[in-house]
Amino acid sequence: MSQKWLKTSVQYLISGEGHSTPIKRNYNTVAQNVTDDQLNKFGAAIASLSNDSVNDIFVTTKQEANA
Repeated sequence: MSQKWLKTSVQYLISGEGHSTPIKRNYNTVAQNVTDDQLNKFGAAIASLSNDSVNDIFVTTKQEANA
C-alpha cells in the first residue's frame, strides 16, 4: 500500500521573558520535503524576533492511503 502526501504542518513552542506558558506558533503550508535543519533555522529566526527561544517543534504530515 502506498501513501499520497496531502500536507505538512509545523507547530513551534516558544518561551521567553513575559510568557508564563510557551507560545504556540502554527504554520500549515509547509513544503513536503522540509528538512530538520530548515525547521530549526526558521524556528530560531521567529524566536529571535522577540528574544525568545524554541522549546519544541512538532511536525504533522497528512497522507492518504492508496489501495
